[in-house]
Amino acid sequence: MDHNTSPTSALDSKPVPPSTLLLPVRKILELPSAKVSHLVAELSRIYTPEVLGTRFEVATPVRRPASKRTKSTKHPGVSLAPPAVDSGYASLVASDDEGEEEDKQQSAALESAVQTLVQDLSSKPKSPDAVEEQLALLRADEFERSCAMKWLTGLIARSAEWVELGAEDESDESSESSEEYQKREKVVEKASALLAACSGSSASGALTRCFTFRPRLSSEVSSSTPIQIHLKDDPLPAQDHTAVGLQTWGSAPILAQLISDRPAVHGLDLFKRFGCNSVGTGSHPREDTFKVLELGAGTGLMSLFVWRILEQQLNVARNHVDGFSLPNCSVFATDYHPSVLSNLNFNLGLNPPSSPGTSSTRPSVTIDSQVLDWNSCAVLDDADRFDIVYGVDIIYEKEHAQLVKSVVEKVLKFPSLTKTIDDEPQGDVRYSTGGIFWLIYPLRPTHEVETRSIETVFGEVVDMAKWPENIIGHGRGVGDRDWRLGVLEMQSLQRRKGIGRADEVSYRVLKLGWVAS
Repeated sequence: MDHNTSPTSALDSKPVPPSTLLLPVRKILELPSAKVSHLVAELSRIYTPEVLGTRFEVATPVRRPASKRTKSTKHPGVSLAPPAVDSGYASLVASDDEGEEEDKQQSAALESAVQTLVQDLSSKPKSPDAVEEQLALLRADEFERSCAMKWLTGLIARSAEWVELGAEDESDESSESSEEYQKREKVVEKASALLAACSGSSASGALTRCFTFRPRLSSEVSSSTPIQIHLKDDPLPAQDHTAVGLQTWGSAPILAQLISDRPAVHGLDLFKRFGCNSVGTGSHPREDTFKVLELGAGTGLMSLFVWRILEQQLNVARNHVDGFSLPNCSVFATDYHPSVLSNLNFNLGLNPPSSPGTSSTRPSVTIDSQVLDWNSCAVLDDADRFDIVYGVDIIYEKEHAQLVKSVVEKVLKFPSLTKTIDDEPQGDVRYSTGGIFWLIYPLRPTHEVETRSIETVFGEVVDMAKWPENIIGHGRGVGDRDWRLGVLEMQSLQRRKGIGRADEVSYRVLKLGWVAS
């Protein structure tokens, strides 16, 4: 293959084995950013296959601020655990002394193995199904994976020098501010995430996938760049049926896509949620914090999606001259099973923040994994309660519905009276409905008992025509009310081909909130 040919713009052509596609490691410093970006994209195409949503499209990656291992003080009984990602550097070391002799020795060994694989790939037609079959064949080939990982390790080992060379090539010597410098930095970030994914998948026989979404946000936020989330799914252990969270089930991408299509309706368009009644400069956060919790986060797709969509908006707010003052945001991805938490942490590490660090003078968003036992969840104070709680296909036993309801009642923010003008008495008093709990679950013929338990525990949809009067009625303050969790809306979704398990006939989405007892 001619390595000097220009990269193609589309990635829907016949895949090429890494052993044939990639240049020797020692020649990386000679490659322009466009070529290296193309090579990394081709490897991503093989080892992190993209998954589309209910239409199905998804959004862009966000970085995860480094956090110390600590015990949550605001959320008793919940411990934080930062991700530990094996980058593969220790086991794969690319030597800088590789020379022509090594290339010759490797060439003879590679030729026989590659020839058979290339012939097999070339014999197949270029239909979408055939291309995916070719990609799956390459993905399962350990020899090709090792070639890809060695090359990625070599790129990352030489990344500092390669990035600096990009800045020197430009006439504008503004170094880190140069366009080429930034392009090369992004390529290295993608290569690092890809290497981590390949390392984890290689060690466990797992599958790493890329979910892509394009949120329809306010006009203030440009959504031309999609959100991409990389996830590793581990094989389900034969002896432990409770570790179902090791894999991404159909409900997660379906709910994420539903929210992506209408973020404002689902409370995640920050400019509409806070912007209209906020006065100030976008570079300064509000005093309150917008908090999101996911129960039974599993591989973390829902939490990572929410984190990304919030980050995308806060990045815009940081550069906004005036008119918007958005809050700091926190996303908590919780689970209980040790193996699931380990994989969850790995996936958080696969998706680094898209902007550096946090600042006390700028609104920011963080994401953390936490251990949460539904049987011993503490009741949170009002100030620590969550604005939004998610439950994505988390009810697998008939007892789970009551457990989940109990947890949500302990952590979901209550309704309150708020003022729209600087907390002054003359401000217009408006009504706040409090937090919202989104629950999605599939309808499976094998889980009819569990489905009925959800209907029994959470009840029927509340009559919305009477709901506001039931809450505020008779002139009594919101704080004087006794509250219960009720179903505010229900939506049914049909199963999409290629999404979820074959026995998932359809999906049901519940929007739950506080109603007066």
